[in-house]
Amino acid sequence: GFEGPGAPGLWWLDPATGQVHQVVNDKTPVAIQGQAVWFETVNAADAQAITDQRNGTKLPDQLERRDLQTGTTLPWLYRPGSAVQLLGLDNANHPFVAVSKGQSSTDAIELVVVNSPNVASRLYQGTVADIDGLSVNFTDQHGTWFGGDRGISLYGDGAFRQVSSSGARPAGRCA
Repeated sequence: GFEGPGAPGLWWLDPATGQVHQVVNDKTPVAIQGQAVWFETVNAADAQAITDQRNGTKLPDQLERRDLQTGTTLPWLYRPGSAVQLLGLDNANHPFVAVSKGQSSTDAIELVVVNSPNVASRLYQGTVADIDGLSVNFTDQHGTWFGGDRGISLYGDGAFRQVSSSGARPAGRCA
């Protein structure tokens, strides 16, 4: 997938038979949870798409969700003139997305949670350097835990708060 060349897709290994079945053949998912697969894509209508500084390609400006049972793919979050990156999902399959205006450490970025198609709530706003390397680690009874180079944060009860400033990622569920 994302780490090298090869055909896009997603395969399912049936543990009972050992058979491999291709489930998705047109795109490479960035996440899967339950019966939903997530893709970062470039919306062709975005005349202001951001160009990747490393390779000159357009950065994804849209998050799509595909229901594996129906095959229906829906745009879930589209931000023209921005780059979107899926950081993770909570247990209710709500994506946490970083939306930036570029790749420089001083470029503006916001962290949002998307509750339904194109309905997002901002959790944090700052610069790329502020949340560089941030990722969702898991969700438990306290909320969704994020870890990164700048510390550990928790999203719960509608609030996003930093709980540690030590660069780390939670290693397991908190009791």
